[in-house]
Amino acid sequence: MPNCIERHLLKHLQEKCVVHGKIYSISEVKFLLDPEKGIYYPYLNRTRSLSKAMVKVCVTEANILENFEETIGKVNRVTEMEKVIQEVLSGESGEGKWIGFTGGNCSIRRTAFLEAGGFDEKFGTRWGCEDFEFGYRLMQLGYDFIYSDRACNYHLMHYRLDFTKEHSLNVKYFYEKHNHENIIHLQEFVENKITVEQFVYFLTNYE
Repeated sequence: MPNCIERHLLKHLQEKCVVHGKIYSISEVKFLLDPEKGIYYPYLNRTRSLSKAMVKVCVTEANILENFEETIGKVNRVTEMEKVIQEVLSGESGEGKWIGFTGGNCSIRRTAFLEAGGFDEKFGTRWGCEDFEFGYRLMQLGYDFIYSDRACNYHLMHYRLDFTKEHSLNVKYFYEKHNHENIIHLQEFVENKITVEQFVYFLTNYE
């Protein structure tokens, strides 16, 4: 949203904090190579014609500039992961708040970035966990994690062929580095082996 950055900045009047803004996702767009023209990725073996449902999620520059709420605002959703983050950051327990540090809509001060040492480049170019792991180190340094539903943005999701494989490799490295049981639960959640409620429980009741 237009004032998203301003709302992040206002939260940073508090010292030593991490701010996670609410993320609305437009998930169906991930199947489109060109979201404006409605062209599918070639390896999906889709026909050239779009279904009526898919036409509704095509995103054009005009949609963004002229009639955002009437178009994009009606096809967004809140992901299961975002529900977990909101629930965990709204609670008192700090053990699992690292889950709130996501690249999609998160902010920290430059001093926090330097103190924590930045992103771990050993994750390489594989997708997943580099942001959570950075958040884990911020949590260890005593940073407060704040959830803001007003500093929201809209995320165009990406389609990944090797999503599960890449994520599992990065979870393995994440776990080997910090040896925390909740990191294993992260992979279980991504693979739909546990529910939102179960993952929230693990993140907020770790002993």
